[in-house]
Amino acid sequence: MSPCAMLVIMVPKKYDTWRMCIDCKPINNITIKYRHLIPRLDYFLNELKGFIIVSKIDLKSEYHQIKVREREEWKTTFKTKFGLYEWLVMPFSLTNALMTFLGYAVSSPGVKVDEEKVNAIQDLPTPRIVGDVRSFHGRTSLYRRFIKDFSTLATPLN
Repeated sequence: MSPCAMLVIMVPKKYDTWRMCIDCKPINNITIKYRHLIPRLDYFLNELKGFIIVSKIDLKSEYHQIKVREREEWKTTFKTKFGLYEWLVMPFSLTNALMTFLGYAVSSPGVKVDEEKVNAIQDLPTPRIVGDVRSFHGRTSLYRRFIKDFSTLATPLN
């Protein structure tokens, strides 16, 4: 059995649905922890340059979208009454996995905006009322670091 095998428990949710909860203590106990404070996102995005992470945000679940590195699936082993299973995507709550859920496309050359997110913003309906304009401004502000003179361009929205 894997030294990382995790226990699975199914917990009932509202509306007759279930949530799968996994005790990640076994893998977290043998994981070398990062020994620094978690910095603000804009401070450490540039530190990710050189890493290759392919991710898509699942707006419903917000996780389970990052593939586990090949031949490291054993670290995600979990046990049920039916046997042992391994995750093929990153399960939620693993130590040091937090920084992979950033909403950015990170690759060897550096950090950039995920094209799917750009398309989603472009497909938004034209704001008609003040609340819609504020919502649009909030969504686009996340990517201001990639848009030259963003504050100047966004001034008419205020």
